Amino acid sequence: MDYGDMNWLAIVCAGLAYWLLGAVWYSALFSKVWRSAVEQHGVKLGQPKQSGMATKLIVTLVCNLIAALISTSLLGPNASYFASRPD
Repeated sequence: MDYGDMNWLAIVCAGLAYWLLGAVWYSALFSKVWRSAVEQHGVKLGQPKQSGMATKLIVTLVCNLIAALISTSLLGPNASYFASRPD
């Protein structure tokens, strides 16, 4: 596969959107429910400032960018064809 044919702006936007969705999901919407569910299984969560949160956020962003890249390579350069194809 030729990586020059990929829309890199779309890949970066998809990775960032995926990361932002996860950040909103696990912090603003369901943080208390998620934290209590994780702690029920014996995992002790520290305070965000004390547990290397910046490293975790960067690793998560990189993983989301990789997921967007893999999704793009699986769909191929004509992915919009499938979305706009009449039945």
